[in-house]
Amino acid sequence: MINSAKNLAPQVELYKEIKKNGSARCLRAALLKFSELAHLIRPQKCRAYVTNLLPCLIKVVRRQEETVHEALAAAIPKIFGALGKFKLAGIQCTKSQ
Repeated sequence: MINSAKNLAPQVELYKEIKKNGSARCLRAALLKFSELAHLIRPQKCRAYVTNLLPCLIKVVRRQEETVHEALAAAIPKIFGALGKFKLAGIQCTKSQ
């Protein structure tokens, strides 16, 4: 059996690449790979990933490259399909007026 710490290593490295918000090519690859592996994150770690990933995704959304937006469009449904059920305490969505 494969050690669970080894299973988590790719997600950690991909998260770091997303957080770095580097070149469009690297970011696109990291987003797509992370979205494919998000369902493998242990339930105990999901809340931490959601909490830390949201600010990174907000920064990525502000980028202008079309390829990054296409990668986000493909990745976000998969990421939040796996991690979205883990609610964030104290975060409320408000309408901007």
